[in-house]
Amino acid sequence: MSRSDMGEADRLKRRRINIILIIISGILLIAGVIFLLIEPFKAWKRSQITDDAMNIIHSEMSAGNTEITMVVPKDGNEVPGESIDYYGDEEAIIEMESSQAQSGGGGEEVVLNCIGVLTIDAIGQEMPVWDVATKESLRYGVGLYEYSVVPGQNGNSTILGHHFKNGTAFAKINKLVPGDQVVFTATDGTVYVFAVESSLVIPKEDLINYIDAGVSDVPQLTLVTCAYENGQSTLRQLVICKLAQ
Repeated sequence: MSRSDMGEADRLKRRRINIILIIISGILLIAGVIFLLIEPFKAWKRSQITDDAMNIIHSEMSAGNTEITMVVPKDGNEVPGESIDYYGDEEAIIEMESSQAQSGGGGEEVVLNCIGVLTIDAIGQEMPVWDVATKESLRYGVGLYEYSVVPGQNGNSTILGHHFKNGTAFAKINKLVPGDQVVFTATDGTVYVFAVESSLVIPKEDLINYIDAGVSDVPQLTLVTCAYENGQSTLRQLVICKLAQ
């Protein structure tokens, strides 16, 4: 083989290698873009389902219906780091979720039961309040802690919600100040107006001391979400409200 033929062979080899590298780079770029879009897409889907739920809830409440349910996907719209502590009887919640999945259709869906709507004008939020605080319910609103009371009853009512990066749910409750109103409208139309009394950040291990029904003898509302330290959700943001007179 002549020197010119060998040079041409080397050029063809390098060209094939460059083409392969370009193809691999393109595949990696597309995969990276898809990966970056997964969570925004899930967030959009969660937002759409939550908006649909709010429309259904308002419609049902206007019609005088007090038993309002919503069927949501069991999987597919997961929240990063959603494997939070339930701060309750985890075995009971797992059993309940299994029952919900069966009633919702072969484990593919979950039935959520709405107890009312939470409105916080100071941070521009209106959210469904579900009767439980599970992974599924907190994707599409906020949930009632199982060992607290329904808002408006004597005792402490704890409602848990996510700190979504897009600023929805309870992401902005740290901006609430004493005197701000938090309104709970039950499905029967009864309205309870609470006023923010205090706001504090605590280690998550201390949360159990603030969320049970017995921490207050009068109607109290406690809002709970994650707070971050060094990028980790090791803290909890609490906003404690009292029923306005």
